[in-house]
Amino acid sequence: MATLFKPTRAYPLPSGAEITDRDGKPHVRQLERGRAVYYPLTDDGRGFLKPAAKWAAWVRHADGSRKRVYFSPNKDAAAVMLADLLKRVENEKGGVIDRTHAHRKHPIAAHLDNWLDSLRANGRDETYIGLKAGRVRAVVAGCGWVFPGELSADRLETFLASLRSHRPNLTPIPPGVNAFTLTEVCRLFAVWSGVPPPSSSAVINSPRPGRGRRGDSRWQRSKRYGTCATAARPSRLRTITSKPSTSSPAG
Repeated sequence: MATLFKPTRAYPLPSGAEITDRDGKPHVRQLERGRAVYYPLTDDGRGFLKPAAKWAAWVRHADGSRKRVYFSPNKDAAAVMLADLLKRVENEKGGVIDRTHAHRKHPIAAHLDNWLDSLRANGRDETYIGLKAGRVRAVVAGCGWVFPGELSADRLETFLASLRSHRPNLTPIPPGVNAFTLTEVCRLFAVWSGVPPPSSSAVINSPRPGRGRRGDSRWQRSKRYGTCATAARPSRLRTITSKPSTSSPAG
């Protein structure tokens, strides 16, 4: 049965150290953080033994190897961690293996990098990868997640609701300005949607620029392919401030 203990490490005895007798054994007296602490001397008397900060235990794993495992500086927390490790070892002996245990210790940023590498290996272009990475990073940063164990559907719903109710305070349009360049439209679209603006070359060279389904209005095409997709040919765009009316003019 694995039991908790505090491992000790030998340190050289400093010159002029104060040696005192405690419980019939020689100890060295030192000041740490303004208070006196006592450590026992080694058998040869030339050093002293200082305990480690964390509690540890010798654990025999499912493959038969015996290893020293460090847990927590708190003994109660270390006891809980030891019980969880022993339970996992017994499950592995019975054929129940938790393959996600090691991955839960890695931050979400590392998992995101691995996912992007997987997309590149599957032949996805950089425009697609940049779009997906920007959206995922916006969600992770907005929800404040760092490790996979912090993922919560409730927090995601709250974040998405805040996006619907919150609108960025954009600077007013200067008087007399009724057109924007392609770069300016991409920048405004990035502020409105939270997606990084694509490069002009990526927009112009994108397949089927500005085309949509039959009967689609300019607004519907911009929502489906992105605002910048409607600017593939003209060098200037008229200002779009709201969804245009679909009703046909009278007469």
